[in-house]
Amino acid sequence: MAEYDEIKSGLNAISSEITKARSLFARARAIMVDAEAILAAMPGKWSSLGSEINAAATANPNDDNYQLAKGEKDKLAINFQSLKTYASALIAAHDGVTE
Repeated sequence: MAEYDEIKSGLNAISSEITKARSLFARARAIMVDAEAILAAMPGKWSSLGSEINAAATANPNDDNYQLAKGEKDKLAINFQSLKTYASALIAAHDGVTE
């Protein structure tokens, strides 16, 4: 049977490791919040370009360059939305963990 001092030392070690992990998660959350802010700013920054690409592709349906640009824009929009959803979910999951 372990002595109380050994048990208490083990409990203190566990508490210390949890504190370190919580600190890492807090730093990770700060990074995720920064990434989410970048994503939140993107629609205002790039929406006019998206509109221009759509207009050019519509006006030039037989121009492969415009059609490729629209396809690339559409793919980026899907990736953007997925990443934005993922970032929000990660932050919400982090915030759901209590001490």
